[in-house]
Amino acid sequence: MARHKPRSKLAQRGNTRCARNSASPKPAQSGNTRCAIYTRKSSKDGLEREFNSLDAQREACLAYITSQRHEGWKALPTHYDDGGFSGGTLNRPAVQRLLADIRAGRIDLVVIYKVDRLTRSLADFAKLVEIFDAQCTAFAAGGSPVPDLITEKADVDQLSSITVVIS
Repeated sequence: MARHKPRSKLAQRGNTRCARNSASPKPAQSGNTRCAIYTRKSSKDGLEREFNSLDAQREACLAYITSQRHEGWKALPTHYDDGGFSGGTLNRPAVQRLLADIRAGRIDLVVIYKVDRLTRSLADFAKLVEIFDAQCTAFAAGGSPVPDLITEKADVDQLSSITVVIS
């Protein structure tokens, strides 16, 4: 898991576009940061096991959310698990439900184990960031060597640059 503290509280994210909206950011309204956990495994191999890769990812994300409870983070009970789906497309049932719930204002923060669990496509990553940004939703990668909390376009631009260099 990442070992450094997120740069800011979600309730005071510093996302100036969100701060300028007529409604205050969702976490400030509720006092809690509603965290959705998204997990994905490309193949169906091993999904029949009692404890599989999706469970391990979810457990790691839950531990990360628990470590941030002093910031008001709270895991939502809904599971967004795409077992047996490639990360090369957004045409996945759980990611579509996740996006629908983000658009409906039910999610403040998406927690993923690693960025590649969300998508393996840089173009799709950019689309997701636009959707997240439009809804003032952040995401945190709890098990990868990227910044814990992605809340602003500058963070995404920097992460995109890193992703291109590594690829």
